[in-house]
Parts: sequence; structure tokens; C-alpha cells
Amino acid sequence: MIVRSCVTGIGDVFRRGLPAHFGLAAVSLVAVLAVGCYRPHAVDCVLACSEANVCPDAMTCSAGLCTRGATCVLDVAAGARHSCAVVGADVECWGNNSYGQLGIGSVQSRGADGTPFVAVDLGGRRASAVAAGGRHSCALAADDGGSTPVAVCWGDDTFGQLGIADRRARGALAGEVLQVVPLGAGRRVAAIAAGLLHTCARLEDASVVCWGDNRFGQLGVVGANADFAAVDLGEPARAVSAGAYHSCALLKSGAVRCWGWNDYGQVDGGDSAATVVAGGVVTVNLPAAKAVAAGAFHTCAILETDAVSCWGQDDAGQLGLLKTPAIRIVPPGTLVDLERGRTAWAIAAGASHSCAVLDDFSVKCWGYNADGELGIGDTSNRGDDEALGANLARVTLGADPVRRLAAGANHTCAIQAAGVKCWGLNDSGRLGVGDTGSRGDDPSHAIVRARLGVSMQ
Repeated sequence: MIVRSCVTGIGDVFRRGLPAHFGLAAVSLVAVLAVGCYRPHAVDCVLACSEANVCPDAMTCSAGLCTRGATCVLDVAAGARHSCAVVGADVECWGNNSYGQLGIGSVQSRGADGTPFVAVDLGGRRASAVAAGGRHSCALAADDGGSTPVAVCWGDDTFGQLGIADRRARGALAGEVLQVVPLGAGRRVAAIAAGLLHTCARLEDASVVCWGDNRFGQLGVVGANADFAAVDLGEPARAVSAGAYHSCALLKSGAVRCWGWNDYGQVDGGDSAATVVAGGVVTVNLPAAKAVAAGAFHTCAILETDAVSCWGQDDAGQLGLLKTPAIRIVPPGTLVDLERGRTAWAIAAGASHSCAVLDDFSVKCWGYNADGELGIGDTSNRGDDEALGANLARVTLGADPVRRLAAGANHTCAIQAAGVKCWGLNDSGRLGVGDTGSRGDDPSHAIVRARLGVSMQ
């Protein structure tokens, strides 16, 4: 999942009109001026104190803001059967752990009972972002001084998705030291994305590098990319996203370029159903965009107009458009009806569903819903044979604003207030709520906060 990088300008911050008692946008004027734009992951915890000067999870209220500490969740990721979050400076993962993808020194799953979550040992580095793939996880981390941000990965390495040449899984052995992905001297990592069996990173020089499985050209280069060659994008990249067997980048110009398996048109939005040749990068016929998210076999983008467009597989309504026999392929640029007057500022694409954070900081999801991954209290798909818009209910998360979103195979997670809430299928405890019951599939199955180690007090 990729979100819009920032909200520019003081006016934009305060025009959001959020209630004073919960200021996602209520960051101080000094903080906005200091960072140049509002980046939730780069400033102190972005919550305002309540009207009674109370903060969640025993955080301290100072000058009207809840200070950042061990309880501030900066990022969230959803993989095939597990989830991860950056909590303070640590990474905590929960759910299936068959390949060590939780990074806790064992193959014991977390999240299905009261067993506390365990922070991943990143060798003393502080994490700022996390990505969850099919059977592996990665973090963007740096030392206390913030110098030389690197990628660290753990879990399954059958296809080299950890970036370590020996193809040996990591994260399942007690006391094991996780290795930094050897991208080369002087190459600093700015963002990380994990696909089903591959990984991509955007570097600080705005280039994109991918490693791991390349059977379908999802690395954007020819061969195994042992030397971590950059994808030939033609211009600097602003963001990167990794799907099941394809990858996409958002470029400085607003263009979206994708590469990899194209059997459903998830790369180019076309009707050829042809696999893109290894190393081939395709420019999507799309208006200028500001965010992109690659799902399993579909892709979504937020355009510069803040509208959402999706293309690729549409078997369950994940493109958000009515299917008719006359329309087999939905061309990029066709807009999803989020609701009259509503726009999006964050987008996520899962296996067969899609979600967006709207401009009122609520969440709407559409597509496959057999396990409640849409979070609307039933198990019927949305967008496959009915119009969306006002007919599509918001995820039942409560009134607090959502500021980050991630979609996995059959579940979805969001950062809300100072915690994480996940909904959908809950095998192996991937929702992190202390049991294996799905959430969001029935009105009686309320969506509740994940039991992150710092919030179990």
C-alpha cells in the first residue's frame, strides 16, 4: 500500500475540519513549518489530547498534543496470513509464522491467544516503516542518528525475497541476527514494499530496486538481479508498490509504470492478457496520479484529482465498477464512485478487495467479502453487481480518524488513534485480537484493536 506523502500548506492541514478533540490534522504550526508538509510518520505522534487532556495508552499530554512514545503506531502492513506494525521504533508482527515471518526467533504464531507480541530484533536499529509479503516481512530501519537507512527482511527466502544470496529463511531461530539487504555502498533506502515472493525498495536517489522471484518479470530486470540493478523507469520515482506477481511505481511526473505478470491486465490495463516480457516496464494509460497500490491481480491509483481508478482482475468487484458482459476489461482512468462529494487520500489493494481512506478519514472497501475483509458486517461482495457510492457502507471503525491503511490476502488493517484495527479472516491470529474469529463479517463481530505488546497493559 502507498499513501499520499503529505498534505501541503497550513491551509490544507486545518481545512480538514476535524474535531478539536481528535486532531489527526491538529499538529502544531511549528511542526508543520519544520517538516515542510504534514507527514504522519515523520512527526511526533499525531494525536491531540482529548477535551479532558487525556491521551490513549498512558501517553503524556503536552501543549494539547499526545507526545510520541512506545505507543505511537507509525506504520502497518498486511501480508498473506500475517500483519506487522511499527510501534514506537520497534516492529511487531502477528499471525501465521510458519516461515519465521514474524521475526521472533521461533515459528510460533502470535495473535490467536494472550501470548504477548515480541518485537523483531533489528540489531539496535529504529524502524520507520514495515512491509508484509506472502511469507516474509521487511522493515525500513536506521541507527539512532537516522543515518544510512537500510532494508532488513526476514521469513521465507525460497526465491531470494530477503535479498540474501544463500536463500535461507531467517527469523525462526532464537538469537539469530537479521542481515541488512546488501544493496551496495551509499544506497540509502527511502521506502519498502513486499509482494507475494518478491520485494522492492525506493532509494533516496528516487530509483527503484527489486529482488526475489522474477519468473514473471516482477523485478523489472532480466534475471535474478543479484547485483540489485535499478528498474529502468526513465524518471525519478515517488513511490513503489508490490503485488502478487507484478510491481508498480509512481513517478515524479505523476505517471504510473508497472511491470510483471499481466494476465488480467493488472500491469497495463489492456485486453491482451499477455505476460509482459522480463524487464519490460509499461506506462499505464492513466491521468496524472499521486498514489498507487498493487494488489494480487489488480492495481488501483489515486489521481491528482483525488479520485480513485482501478484496473486488472474484477472477478469479485475489486475494481469497484459494475460488471457487464460487454465490458471485459476496465480501462485505467475509469473512476470508482466513492460517494458524491467524497475523495480519497490513501489507497490499498489486497488479494481481491480494495480500500480507500476518504477525505473525512473514514474507510470504504469494495470487492471480495467472504471473510468480512470489507468490514461492513456481512459477507457479500460489493462492486460486482451493484453500484457503490452512497450504497457502500463505511467500515465500522467508530468515529476516530484513520491515518494509514493496509490490505492483505483476506484481511485489512488500519491505524486508528494510537492503535491498529484489523478485520476479515483471522486464521492464525492475523487480526491480533486474541482469538481466531473473523471480524467485520457480522454485526456481532465487532472490529477491535489488535493486542500490540505495548497496549496489553
